[in-house]
Amino acid sequence: YYLRGRVRPESLETAQGLQWVLRCAGGKEPLALSERFIGSDQWRHFSLAFTVHAEGCAAQVLSLELAGRAALDFVARGGIWFDDLSIEKQSLD
Repeated sequence: YYLRGRVRPESLETAQGLQWVLRCAGGKEPLALSERFIGSDQWRHFSLAFTVHAEGCAAQVLSLELAGRAALDFVARGGIWFDDLSIEKQSLD
C-alpha cells in the first residue's frame, strides 16, 4: 500500500518533528513511519510505502504523532497542513 498526500508545514517547531504512524489495531510497534515534518515549506508531495501482514493485523490505525521519547519532545508550536490524503493498494504487476 501507499499513503500519499501533500504537506505544508508552517513555522512548525518541534524537537524531532511530526510524522504519520501506522500500526495494527491494538499493537504497539509501528508497521510504518513517514518522514518527519518540521519547519516551514511550500506545498509538496509525500508518500509512504507499507505492507500489512495477512494474519494478525485485520485492522490498522493511522495517526499523526510527534516523534520523540522525552516529555519535551512532545511540545510543538506552529502549524501544518495536509491535503489530498489517500491510501492506495500497490499494483503487483
